[in-house]
Amino acid sequence: MDHDLGFAPVRGRFPTLSARRAATRYGVPMNRPLEGRIILIAEDEPLIALQMTLALEDEGAFVIRARTLKEAIIGVEDHTLSAAILDHALNDADTSTVCERMSERNIPFVIYSDFERSNGAMLGGIHVEKTGRMPE
Repeated sequence: MDHDLGFAPVRGRFPTLSARRAATRYGVPMNRPLEGRIILIAEDEPLIALQMTLALEDEGAFVIRARTLKEAIIGVEDHTLSAAILDHALNDADTSTVCERMSERNIPFVIYSDFERSNGAMLGGIHVEKTGRMPE
């Protein structure tokens, strides 16, 4: 059975279409654990933000993207916000004020940053280095 995939497979792999997107396209039901969740991503590197957005949307989340501190502050005030992933060092400022507000509202957040250690307001979240390693 031939399917029009909309792209050419490379060596048997689908380079731009995740398994979830492919399954959804062909009507295969899949569990979407983040269905109905609203996630804020504060990231100034477009490719990283895009990759995180696509991954979260694949799991059913609605993503609010912020590239600046001002946009992140507006996003954190969304009354339906479920969680956030924050780059601590945005181009225009650090996200300490966003971390403080997330902690005040008891909303979980992850700091995804080049900084090796969390301090101050960042302590309210989980810290993951941009290398992908979890702190010891």
